[in-house]
Amino acid sequence: MQRVPNRQTDDRYDVVLRYYSISPEPLYCLMSIDNSDHEVLKTAADWLEQGQGVELVTVARTWGSSPRPPGSLAAIREDGVLVGSVSGGCVEKQLSESFRDADKSRAFTHRINDEDARRFGLACGGELELVFETLQDASILREILAKLERRERVKRQVHVGDQAASLLAADRDDTFSWDGQTLEQVYGPAWRVLIIGAGQLSRYTAEFALALDFEVVV
Repeated sequence: MQRVPNRQTDDRYDVVLRYYSISPEPLYCLMSIDNSDHEVLKTAADWLEQGQGVELVTVARTWGSSPRPPGSLAAIREDGVLVGSVSGGCVEKQLSESFRDADKSRAFTHRINDEDARRFGLACGGELELVFETLQDASILREILAKLERRERVKRQVHVGDQAASLLAADRDDTFSWDGQTLEQVYGPAWRVLIIGAGQLSRYTAEFALALDFEVVV
């Protein structure tokens, strides 16, 4: 059968949906919808290329009440501007005031006591173990972003005490890990969602799925 493609685009997103009248082959849905990690990495790369100092903060481990799970990211600019979130608002202000511009990555445990918990509306206090990195340049971040645009999975590895991170290939079974010395953060879709049909409902379902880091097939 002859394939008859149809394309839909809008001004806010680079959205392309292709569907066929009769075809046994699934269609991969190509969209550029930023999730939170993508936004943090892109903003950090932009800041670095503008000559700004940037620290990347990752939630390595949590205890007790923690609004953000391990692997959550934030980037802090040297003037205190912050993008992303590691605690849902509990420690972001302190992070924005504590830019340290250290040479090497390091780990830090922040405790949220009961008084802080009541102030921020949490059920109870807890602790966050955070890994701080002073980024040197944007090249690794741009490489991650390029892979994410191609819907590829990639693993970023950081050793506490080192100055730079390394990139490794990631497979479907790789997940975020932290052993107290080495942090491995995995980017890219781990799950695939199959959408039957390519109408308006499918389009917006695909946008939500991509924002949640699914690989989308229409």
